Amino acid sequence: MIRLRFACSSHASLIVVGGHSRGVGKTSVVEHILRSRPEDETWAAVKVSAHRHAPASGAGPLVEETLRPSPLTQSGRYLASGARRAFLCRTPDADLPETAAFVRGLLAEGTHVIVESNRLASFVEPDVLLFVVSPSVFDWKPSSGPCLARADALVTGERAAAVPKAIAARGVKLDGRPVFEMTRDRVVRGLDAWVDGRLNQPIRRHAIA
Repeated sequence: MIRLRFACSSHASLIVVGGHSRGVGKTSVVEHILRSRPEDETWAAVKVSAHRHAPASGAGPLVEETLRPSPLTQSGRYLASGARRAFLCRTPDADLPETAAFVRGLLAEGTHVIVESNRLASFVEPDVLLFVVSPSVFDWKPSSGPCLARADALVTGERAAAVPKAIAARGVKLDGRPVFEMTRDRVVRGLDAWVDGRLNQPIRRHAIA
């Protein structure tokens, strides 16, 4: 796979949040991160979907910007949590490079970006890659494997102690990666300080396939 490097503003950060199934809390993790960021930071939040109404392969991804906060949509929830801009990208697999380029454009403008997606994780090298696991949910998307393997840390809405066994069943080990627990009120204990530490590292690399 060919990867291209590009220059972006030194303060632009990229976070990707993936997860193994629907309803495991990916959007809640994105909301938590957005709520925890300083008010003087400009964040764009992007949901990448393989919805059946996506354009045919070769037509490019369909990018829709959400303009109003709403509890009814993922992108609306992003705005309600503090994102300055929120987008829904309906993207077939063949058009993922175009969506990655769209994210690259936001970063090049100096905008911090948080992406909710498994599939896009194979096309970028984020500053932070989180993977959400719910051990009681046995459905695993095919796209979850590569995302889990590359994740910097894991988040669960259940007991952290149950996560190693759940991912071991998928042939993956924690290998020292932290697991953060999300409470019923969608607070992820300890995640804020850990994310700050990752984003404050001096090297920024956002490779786009």
